[in-house]
Amino acid sequence: MDSNDEINNQTSSEDEHFDIAIPFTVQPKTLLISEIEPGNRYELVCTTYSGLTRYRLKDVVTCTRFLSQANNAVLIPFKQIEIPRIPLILITYRVGSLLNVTGENTTEQYMIDTL
Repeated sequence: MDSNDEINNQTSSEDEHFDIAIPFTVQPKTLLISEIEPGNRYELVCTTYSGLTRYRLKDVVTCTRFLSQANNAVLIPFKQIEIPRIPLILITYRVGSLLNVTGENTTEQYMIDTL
């Protein structure tokens, strides 16, 4: 097996990159996963090595909290590894399934719950 075979057999997690964008904007500012804050809503943006570039998935997620802190460390014999902040997200709704009444965007789920 040569080095080219090793590169072509990468796992899917290495073939994709996700960014986070502010929903409801034409040219949203994109953020890295480490830059999001709990309580805010974001839209997922995907880039793949197979050709999709900054594809907006139209799924809006809410960051609820972080699983760990960035300054935590795990001790492994002879090596210290920093643990990144891992956001816990909740899929809130899908862009396009909103009802716009008098300029107020209302989710489909909110309308169902109120009826």
